Amino acid sequence: MPLFDFKSVDSRGHPYEGRMAAASASEVRETLEGRGFVRISVQEYTQDDRIPPAAAPVRQMGRLSRGEVDRMEGPDNPAPGIDLETIGTSDAENAEIRTVMQGLRRSALWFLALRMAIFGLVALLLAAGMGVVDISVPDQTVLFVIALVLLVVQFALVRSARRGPLAPLAEWQRLRQKAQYRKAAMLLERVHSQSVFIRRVLPEGYYHGELAILYAMDGDRSRAFEELARAEAARLREPFLSYRKATVYRALKEFAEAEQHYRRALEIDPGSSMLRAELALLYLEAGRDFDQAENLLKEALTQGGSPRSIGLLTGYLGAVSFRRGRIDEADRNIEEGLRNLMPIRGLSPLSGVAAELFYYRALVQKALGHRRRALRALRQARKNTHDPQLLSRISSAEKEIRGT
Repeated sequence: MPLFDFKSVDSRGHPYEGRMAAASASEVRETLEGRGFVRISVQEYTQDDRIPPAAAPVRQMGRLSRGEVDRMEGPDNPAPGIDLETIGTSDAENAEIRTVMQGLRRSALWFLALRMAIFGLVALLLAAGMGVVDISVPDQTVLFVIALVLLVVQFALVRSARRGPLAPLAEWQRLRQKAQYRKAAMLLERVHSQSVFIRRVLPEGYYHGELAILYAMDGDRSRAFEELARAEAARLREPFLSYRKATVYRALKEFAEAEQHYRRALEIDPGSSMLRAELALLYLEAGRDFDQAENLLKEALTQGGSPRSIGLLTGYLGAVSFRRGRIDEADRNIEEGLRNLMPIRGLSPLSGVAAELFYYRALVQKALGHRRRALRALRQARKNTHDPQLLSRISSAEKEIRGT
């Protein structure tokens, strides 16, 4: 299957580039349009004859600079640039979206200006205290009061942003990470019906697909399949529909059906390292086909990616090695994976992902006879998850280690 380089811009104005395996350039455009991209430029990738097609690199999507976006032209984009404020379907929707975008821009500029002013005042006060700058005590008091006022204004701006148009999506993600899936679903339903902006950020098919996953993770099978049917009726494109079906079945522990839909998604998007990793994790969770899981993770690693994705893939490769009884190899891979993940904001956005790797680190350390290290890894795992099933496994492992 040929490969295509593409450049595109999503509906929120974030520019991306990447490489995708597809039957034709039109299939690449159709796939990207299904993901919500609104400007697409596609060019066939010319492979080196020395590289077999199966081993040709597939680039992950990455950000472009604004200059590169302005230079993008193609058959579907005769003019450079994109007006983000005309993505609605009516003048009223565009007016609401325009207001939201302008408010976000103003807030960002004010926040940057306030931060720079506060840093400048603090630096000036420190210089005065060290005798580098000659400022009288009354003037220092005035500067100190101004700095305090600016801090208060900045705090008010942050609070206002938390109540802004994207705040409900942040709260939805927070509830999801805390395993409060039903609350997350109810919040998503409410804000999706109230905000045109959020309906544009999260189109109908993706919205119902996300609800299906949330209800499945909450154990509500009938509601999950109702939402999947709505996602399909909203014409959610492949492979995204198959991926969401697979995720729903996996959350419900129906692993055979989940595998079938992961395979279907991979047939449509064979260059996806994410789908390979998800299928490998399905095998790991189901406790079977560890050789296939290992091959899938190695294939995904050959495609490269960000430090986060490399860390996750390497860590889970270590978990598979542990399940296959290769303890030393598991130890190396899990430690390397966690080293790649650690710099990412204390792992807070990774939640259960980090917890799962810490859990396997504990199992490996226990197998190596390092009881204290194992207990420390379990504490880190507990700190990074709210998932009741994983917490139960952590508690069982703690009891077993303390009993040995």
